Amino acid sequence: MSEQPTGTATSSSLPLTAKEQKRVQFLKRIKIDSIIFLVLVIAALIGVAMTNSTKAQAYLYWWILIGVEAVIVTAWAVWLSRQQLLKKPSNLVLYEQLVLWGAALGAVFIVYRIMILGQIDFNAAGLLMLLVLALVTFIDGALVSWKLFVVSLIFIITLLFASYVEKFLWTIIILALLIAGATIGVSYWRSRKDDSET
Repeated sequence: MSEQPTGTATSSSLPLTAKEQKRVQFLKRIKIDSIIFLVLVIAALIGVAMTNSTKAQAYLYWWILIGVEAVIVTAWAVWLSRQQLLKKPSNLVLYEQLVLWGAALGAVFIVYRIMILGQIDFNAAGLLMLLVLALVTFIDGALVSWKLFVVSLIFIITLLFASYVEKFLWTIIILALLIAGATIGVSYWRSRKDDSET
């Protein structure tokens, strides 16, 4: 009589191997990273549209976006740290983020005060806020994820086009979508490459 293995299970109920668990975790991280990246890119594109149409509202939008991006990136950085993907303790990551974004909000407040004093107009204040946002996002690229370098690049391109070209919306949207697509493609390619090496 042939022996039947006890407790046979279908392939769907078998426990995952360590390699499969690592892959599932990695794919979860890639999804979260990509969603956060796309949210930031879409927020930037909304800002581009507002800068293109109404300067006064664009100034307010960039002000709000700095606060929203601070919360999103800080939460993302702490999550990455807790998943042990940043190789830094989460309290250090939180401290770095609070200092960085606190400085950004301080710079934005100074721009606002200069505007209130009449030294610059709404348009110049909006561009300066976008410059602060681009710089802080770039620095966060070194601290959190290389994808923030790409978001910063989109902010910088937006700033340059807004400074020189009156009607630039479609150019920025097409360029940003191409950059976002390339970034997600590189991220996927890197995940496949890392997976094949393990």
